[in-house]
Amino acid sequence: MGTSGSPTPMVGMVDDKLLPPYDAFCQSSFGIKDAIPIIIPALTLAVLLLVGVLPIASLLLFLYYQFVHFSVGVCQSKQSENTSLAKHTSHIMSDAVRNYLPVKVISVDSETKSEQNDVDRHNKPRLRRSLIISAFIEKYSHLVQVINAPVSSNCDLVGLYSSVHDVGMIQFLVNSWSKWEAMGPDWDSDCCQPGWKGNTPPPLVPCHAAFRRDGIERVSSNVMGAFGYYCTDSLTPIVESLVTELQEDASIICEAVNLALLRNSVVYAATTHPGHHSNFDNFGGYCYLNNAALCATLMQKRLDDTAGNRRVAIIDIDYHCGNGTASIFYRVPDVFFTSIHCDPEI
Repeated sequence: MGTSGSPTPMVGMVDDKLLPPYDAFCQSSFGIKDAIPIIIPALTLAVLLLVGVLPIASLLLFLYYQFVHFSVGVCQSKQSENTSLAKHTSHIMSDAVRNYLPVKVISVDSETKSEQNDVDRHNKPRLRRSLIISAFIEKYSHLVQVINAPVSSNCDLVGLYSSVHDVGMIQFLVNSWSKWEAMGPDWDSDCCQPGWKGNTPPPLVPCHAAFRRDGIERVSSNVMGAFGYYCTDSLTPIVESLVTELQEDASIICEAVNLALLRNSVVYAATTHPGHHSNFDNFGGYCYLNNAALCATLMQKRLDDTAGNRRVAIIDIDYHCGNGTASIFYRVPDVFFTSIHCDPEI
């Protein structure tokens, strides 16, 4: 994210995994032909910048860094592939920052989270974050500083995210696990994650007419029905640790904004969960709350208090479109958003 000024405050964050059948997309090699889909949009943006959208130097640095960052988010479910990706990303990361600013990686203690990956059949967000941070520490400790964000169990998710999300959706995410747990034997087997063998209730997965809206529908009081109202797919799970992890992610974003505004480093927000598929009043694609959107609004508020310049840029480089972030800021003139993703016709 950038505004005019020198140096520009920048925050990167983890995006979502790459789903099959595109696993081959993120191997350790990266050739010229692979860069063409990124270079062409980047040159187009550069032309726009020359006419005054944003300072060109700031965006080019930010674009390079964001490419590095969102490469991190392209993640497979196998640990060996995750390890290869983390090493590849940390190598590119070192090239990106060697001649610029030091990098501060903001996260929480990830070592205690790895054992929780079995709660999710498809996505491995806790493992991904742990491997990325471990790769940074192992190979490029001289370039990065890992900082644990202060986390409070009283973190108010509704108060923080209500500027970018529907309050009802946030409250659903906060309360859904306790409602699901309380149902006990009345669980619908179709809403239970298949093959679950843990000691806790099975993760809740959407199974009832996911995201079908019309003018007369309302949110069900039953947690399974409400899940279908808010969720856009049939894969994104509600797990026991979700609220704690969302509070951690919010704390990471707040700390990242604070440090980015000091303008003496690039800040990398290593959250557990991504967010770019989360819209104002629906979520999916393993995204619950939109961290990039929260970061942008917090940055704007702080800039109002300091420099008085509210212009913020979000550049989403991922195999999938950043549809959630795009929808949130579609009619917001002082947030520049662009998504560089695969051709949907291919």
